[in-house]
Amino acid sequence: MRDNMERFLRYSLEKKKKIKVIFCKENIMRAENIQVCAIEGTTLSYISARQKKPKKILLEEILCAGYARGDHGEGGDNCNGGENQKTF
Repeated sequence: MRDNMERFLRYSLEKKKKIKVIFCKENIMRAENIQVCAIEGTTLSYISARQKKPKKILLEEILCAGYARGDHGEGGDNCNGGENQKTF
């Protein structure tokens, strides 16, 4: 797993926050807001913001991950609460 992507997956798992992921499954790219439930070896269990049903995906199918809209990671590991954070 790439370090940056792993950071966001663990953030979602530990803080119970939604993140945005882009993945490619069966040659179809999709973007979804998810909350990670578990990381088990090469498989990720998550709840989709759309369908609210537990699903599984292979970690290799996830292309990238980042904060969901409106979340900038404030109050977590960020010491200044995001007050100096720039948003583009």
